[in-house]
This record gives sequence, structure tokens and C-alpha cells, in this order.
Amino acid sequence: RKMYREAIEMYRQAPQSSAAVHNKLGIAFHQLTDLRQAKKQYERAAKLNPKYAEALNSIGTVYYALTPPGYRQAVAPVQQRPERRHASFRLQQPGGAIRG
Repeated sequence: RKMYREAIEMYRQAPQSSAAVHNKLGIAFHQLTDLRQAKKQYERAAKLNPKYAEALNSIGTVYYALTPPGYRQAVAPVQQRPERRHASFRLQQPGGAIRG
């Protein structure tokens, strides 16, 4: 934990125009389980360089970590059987995975 906090301090002193710096900050926050700060840094990295694959992957990773387990369970059968379009459509609607 101390190592990640030190890394955060070091990266905060680096040029803030670097997508890599923001991605590394995101990784450090992610390791400290500060997912909101991690997400913020990953998104900043992607904004600075929209083609930066590592930042885009990191955004997906943090969104997955922020997703409630119930949603993952609801989506799993649809991912396995994509022909169930009605279920897929419903899950894509706001709150669709938790509506009864």
C-alpha cells in the first residue's frame, strides 16, 4: 500500500499532459481500491489519447469492478445465449437488470 501511495505522489509531479501518467495513477488508485479515483484517471488518460489501448482496457476493468454482482449474474445467461434478444434488450435498459 505504501508503494502505491508513493507512486501516486511521484506521478502527480510528472507532466499532466501524459496519458501514460494518468493511466499509471489510475493503476495505483485501483490497487488501493479507490475505484472512483482510478476511473477518473483512466478516463483522463483516454481523453488525452483516445487510441491508448491500455487506458481503454483499464476503464473496462474499473467499470467491471464497480458493477454490482447481481448484474453480472443477470447478464451471464444472455452472453451465453445471444439469441435471447428480448432478455438482452431488457438488460440494456436503465435498471433493466434489477427490474422484476
